[in-house]
Amino acid sequence: MSRQRSRQPTISLFSFQDIITSVTAILILVVLILTLELISQKYSESASDNATVVSVVADSVAELEMLASRLAAETQDETARVVFALPTTTTDRELHILREQFDRVTAQVDSARRINDEARRLAEVAAKDLASQQTESDVSQDQERDADQLSAETLKMEAANAAERARLETRQDELDSRPSAETELVFKRPRNSALHSWLLEVSASGFSTLRLGTGQTTALGTNTSEGSEFTRWLAQLTPNKDYVLILARPSGVEAVNSARTLLDEKSIPYGMDFIGEEQDVHDGSAAEEESSPDPSSEGGPL
Repeated sequence: MSRQRSRQPTISLFSFQDIITSVTAILILVVLILTLELISQKYSESASDNATVVSVVADSVAELEMLASRLAAETQDETARVVFALPTTTTDRELHILREQFDRVTAQVDSARRINDEARRLAEVAAKDLASQQTESDVSQDQERDADQLSAETLKMEAANAAERARLETRQDELDSRPSAETELVFKRPRNSALHSWLLEVSASGFSTLRLGTGQTTALGTNTSEGSEFTRWLAQLTPNKDYVLILARPSGVEAVNSARTLLDEKSIPYGMDFIGEEQDVHDGSAAEEESSPDPSSEGGPL
C-alpha cells in the first residue's frame, strides 16, 4: 500500500545546518587567530632561542591539528545527527497519520456494523408486521366469506318466508271463500296411533291447546319467550310420543311462525291447517272415550 503524504507543512532544516556550519567556521577562525597570537608571543619571548621556537611551534601545530580534528569530528557528528533525525521525524509523522486513518476506518466499520444491525432489526420488525397484516387479511377474508354466506342464507330465509306468507294468504283466501255454514270443526284422534295428538289454536287472543281425547282446553297466552306458559307446555312434549296440529285463525297468522320455530327446535312433528275466525273446534275423541256421556263434560270449542 502506498504511503499517503501528509498535507501538513514540513519543517526545513537547511537553515539550522547553515547556522552550525557558520558557528563551526567562526570557532575555527577564532582558534586560528588565537593560535597566531600565541605564536607571535612565543616568537617575541624566545626570539633568541631557535630550539625553543621550534618546540613551541611544533606544540602549537600539534594542538591545532588535534583541535581541528576534534572540531571536524564534532561537525560531522552534529551534521549526521541532524540529517538522520529528519527521516525519523518524517516516519513518526507518517505512522501517526496511518494510525489516525486506521482509527477512522475502524470507527467507520463499527458505524457500518451498527447500521447493519439496526437494518436487520427493522427488517425483522417489518417481517412481523407483514405477517400480522397477512393474518388480519386472512381473518378479514374469512369474515367476508361468513358475511356473504349469512347474506345468502338470509336471502333464502326471506324467500322462504315470502313463499310461506303467500301460501298463508292463499289459504286464507280459500277459508274466506268457504260457505259460512261450516261453523264447527270436529277432530278425532287417529286410530291405531301411539302418538298423543294435540291441537294448537293460534288467534289474536293467543295460543290454546287441546289434547285429543281429554276434552280439556288450556290457554297459553301470547308470549313465547323463555319461562312463558307456551314454553312450559312445549317442554313436556317429546318427538317420539307427541304430534301437534296447528290451527291458524286469520287473526293469528303472524304468531304461527314463532310457534313453528319452537316446534322445529324441539323436533316435534306437526301439521298445520287454517280455520275461519268464527269456526268452533271440538274434541270428537273425548265423546267416544266416555262410557256415559255427560253434556257438561263434552269437549267444548277451543
